Amino acid sequence: MPNHIHLLLEQVTNDGISQFMKKLAGGYACYFNNKYKRCGHVFQGRFKVQHIQTLDTLFNTACYIHTHLAISMIRKQKNYKKIDQKKIIQVIEYYK
Repeated sequence: MPNHIHLLLEQVTNDGISQFMKKLAGGYACYFNNKYKRCGHVFQGRFKVQHIQTLDTLFNTACYIHTHLAISMIRKQKNYKKIDQKKIIQVIEYYK
């Protein structure tokens, strides 16, 4: 995604995902700010977390993450009539 990311993570320690996101966002902000000679926040707002309790939800979330970019890109095209499964697969393969 050009303006955000999706991660599917398993938490193995208490507060592990929060600590990971803090290090990831802080580290990237330092890198980005040094590279572009700027200071301040890079990301807007806090990250969002959704607890997955069933295998169905896990499967649906994984499918959503893998197809969301492709569907968004196809919908931006001016004259699309229906979303073609082959186009979705091509976009996903490109971003592997």
